[in-house]
Amino acid sequence: LILSRLLGLAFQPEKPAEGEVWHPSVQKYTLREKDRVLGVLYLDPFMRPGKVVQSAQFTLQGSKRLDDGGMQTPMTTLVYSLPIGTVGLPLPYAITFMHEIGHAVHSLLSETEYQHLSGTRGTVDFVEFPSHLFEHFVLDPGCLATYAGHARTGAPMPTAVQQACRRSRLRFAHFEAVQQLMYAAIDQAFYAYVPSGGSSDGGAGRPV
Repeated sequence: LILSRLLGLAFQPEKPAEGEVWHPSVQKYTLREKDRVLGVLYLDPFMRPGKVVQSAQFTLQGSKRLDDGGMQTPMTTLVYSLPIGTVGLPLPYAITFMHEIGHAVHSLLSETEYQHLSGTRGTVDFVEFPSHLFEHFVLDPGCLATYAGHARTGAPMPTAVQQACRRSRLRFAHFEAVQQLMYAAIDQAFYAYVPSGGSSDGGAGRPV
């Protein structure tokens, strides 16, 4: 819904070729702009014996310029450990799901000259922006009205419940704000550091 309304894109389910996926439960989708395939997503959503990854996005093939002038199609995978048979997603699961979807969309929409700059391989400061942006769609009133419903009856989520969910996200928000300030201060310290080159203090540098 988000991709179709904001970007005019859509995920289309595809049948994997024999040997293309690593487990029968893995699903394949192509991200399309009308008939144009922008990227390929493999979704490995359910827990199973021996599977240890809880939630993660992995780039399988990044975008890059090919020798013939065309672009290599990005491929990525989303791995979760959701309980089989669960109807609907609890709020924490939904937020994590959308976080990783943000990473996947970032990877699939990349059109870069070099593969090592594609998607989440790009500038570190930007990598988490799409994922955190997509988290906000989970509790956005306009989005909730289109997808959130009772797990068994399908009835729309009551406004009071929506408001309660949004309030729960604000608990301890001041701690999160301080944490982000700490990250920013450390980031500035790291990137403001310039090595002095031939100093006699064992390679210590100086801040800008």
